[in-house]
Amino acid sequence: MRPMQGIAVLSFERSHLLKAAATTLAIATVLAADASLTQPALDPSSDQEFESLSDREQQLIAAVDQELSVNGPYSEELIGLLTELSFHYEEIGAAVPAEETIRRILSVIRINNGLSSLEQVPLIRRLIGREAARGNVEATWELEQELVKLAVQNPDDVRSAGIFIEMGDKWMDILRRYDAGEFPEEIVLGCFYDDSLVHRQAARHGSRPLRTARSLDHTAGLEARNCGAGARSQARRSLVASAQQYYVQSAMLLRQNEEHAGDELRRVLTALVRTSYLFTNPGLGAQSLRSLLDHYERTNPEAWLPQIETRVQIGDWDLLYASHLGTKYERSAAEAYEQAYELLLEHGIAQDSIDAIFSPDMPIVLPSFVKNPLVSIETPRSRGYIDVAFVIARNGKSRQIEVLETTRDVPRSAARDLVRTIKFSRFRPRVTDGRFADSAPIVVRYHVND
Repeated sequence: MRPMQGIAVLSFERSHLLKAAATTLAIATVLAADASLTQPALDPSSDQEFESLSDREQQLIAAVDQELSVNGPYSEELIGLLTELSFHYEEIGAAVPAEETIRRILSVIRINNGLSSLEQVPLIRRLIGREAARGNVEATWELEQELVKLAVQNPDDVRSAGIFIEMGDKWMDILRRYDAGEFPEEIVLGCFYDDSLVHRQAARHGSRPLRTARSLDHTAGLEARNCGAGARSQARRSLVASAQQYYVQSAMLLRQNEEHAGDELRRVLTALVRTSYLFTNPGLGAQSLRSLLDHYERTNPEAWLPQIETRVQIGDWDLLYASHLGTKYERSAAEAYEQAYELLLEHGIAQDSIDAIFSPDMPIVLPSFVKNPLVSIETPRSRGYIDVAFVIARNGKSRQIEVLETTRDVPRSAARDLVRTIKFSRFRPRVTDGRFADSAPIVVRYHVND
């Protein structure tokens, strides 16, 4: 199977907004939206006001007015001149003129390069930064939707991947804030509580990851919905699903342009693995890890360490989700571990480093990228400790769990909870005497902290 094949992705449609027959109408629309484009940068009749400006600002405004008078409001030369003027306004803290100038640049770009041109992206990001600094969440949201729309309209341009990654990261940040007890306004703006069929279908088309609250009563005859309240679990699912959709789209685009992918593809595939664990999507996580290994093998076959690490992660994932993906994944996990171990030996890795992967003092609970629930550091406030023994089988399951000792101040419930954690966890198999042991005994001291 080809990497990323079979992954459920957003059904982004190619959009061609500036077909030859629509060019004239598009330009007229832009001009109507920004009548100031045909006007001078500053009213020349206001000589006193002009004289009060700095020499630099006078020079920039004069250059813009000269270009307008010679080549008109459609001149591409205006893009550079107005950009320089906008940065000057930002440097002197003139917020309103800066934003007006940025919007004028956008108009010139749209007229010359088309309404879906990605040359607009840096300018829109500047506007987003200004609105975010003001704390204007709704204006920031609307501008971000413009970015997404541009990415959707340019599905073969590698620059679109950056937009998709940015939005995926944003949804995961919103989820972290939501889990921390905040209530980000984007939860309502995106109507993330809504799980209706029509809403989910709309999420897979157009520019918005989910429809905004305002648009719900204007689309497909839907009645207005309450976007401000609902099941917390649904909001979390919607946030993670939206992030995954963006990550998948960016990963596919980066794979098509692998020579330009750099570290971004590795970062996106890793993000997909982590969100797949969070969202319990074992198939997507498994495919993402195999795509990552394929990427390493194809782009830098001599970099064997990342390949070994990824093979270990594949083994971890297949073992963790063998009950979801099928028992054959226990066999594939064993193969991945064996290959990784053989490569470590082949490349002469020190035994201590090999033991840290396959025979650490503290057994590795899967997945390895989340906090190990058995790790507990003794502190001055520790109530005591629990010594527990168990056996790790080759399939990563535990058995023969036995509490050896519990100090006086440790409640019985803490020992029960620890035994339960061990019982329902999956562990990375351990190497003993150069082979993966069918039964590896372990003793863990767990400090109970308030």
